[in-house]
Amino acid sequence: MRVLVAYEYRYRFYREVIAKAIADHRPHLQVCHSELEELGKELVLFDPHVVVSSQPYRLDTTNTLAAWVELPVEPSSAAQIHLGG
Repeated sequence: MRVLVAYEYRYRFYREVIAKAIADHRPHLQVCHSELEELGKELVLFDPHVVVSSQPYRLDTTNTLAAWVELPVEPSSAAQIHLGG
């Protein structure tokens, strides 16, 4: 299973820590992190099954995306999880 973590450049520490935590706790997963500017490209190239991002859910055209976790950087904002679209 492939997991993509995507956050803005100024929150690169968040994305790197989240990606490392996922990889450390689930070593059988392929984990990649990228900047939001590269999100569209990474959705095509890496073809993730799960996306963790500060951005809202995007329509998946690849049909491999099982979950999208919108995890805002603002602690007072609620996270949203979209499963299978």
